Amino acid sequence: PLTLEGGEVELNGKGTALLVDSFNLPRNPYLSRKQQDSLLNLSLGIKKSIWLREGVAEDPGAGTKAKIVDNIYGYGVGGHVDEFARFVNANTIFLAMPSSKEADTDAIKKITFDRMKVNAEILNKSTDQDGKPFKIVYIPVPDVIPELHVVDTANLQFPVTALKSDFPSWKQGDTIRFMPAVSYLNFIVFNQLVLIPKYWRPGFSESCKRKDEDVRKIFSVYFPDKKIIQI
Repeated sequence: PLTLEGGEVELNGKGTALLVDSFNLPRNPYLSRKQQDSLLNLSLGIKKSIWLREGVAEDPGAGTKAKIVDNIYGYGVGGHVDEFARFVNANTIFLAMPSSKEADTDAIKKITFDRMKVNAEILNKSTDQDGKPFKIVYIPVPDVIPELHVVDTANLQFPVTALKSDFPSWKQGDTIRFMPAVSYLNFIVFNQLVLIPKYWRPGFSESCKRKDEDVRKIFSVYFPDKKIIQI
């Protein structure tokens, strides 16, 4: 009876799981945390669940929550954990975290910064299945320019087609800005390599390019025997 998709459970391979209130509870409104923990133990052998509070701003919930700030909209699920908190070994967690300076100058990063501070506090007070504390490593949040889209009612295309029913006041010729869910933590580990995202392209800031390289170096430290490939 538990609704749980792949992006919403993060495991350390030893019996500890990371889950997120803002996603799991609305998707399973008739199951308490305790009931969900019991089902995870029964199905996946999870001995301990750590419930984080909320995901990044770029991963909003459906409906009117898709409006992030001002005229910027997103299309997300409201808190997939693989966007912001990932195990890189049994006791080390990568956590997406904008800098305080970024939070002062970017309204979207400010939302993420405030949410991640709460998640960091939860993680710093938590222990693994054996009672050991975690090592938390902060990972930058990408610098991505929101895409500009014009509403064309005769030829609706994504993301307008996915959002318009929730914003019926949009009319022909209106413009919106769309912020895709972006994160360096949506990575995949293979036997001999790790695939990680990179975001810089012509027109993006130099800080975006620097972050791509900084993140590659961090992954190289924690996966020294694997090739790091950015895509």
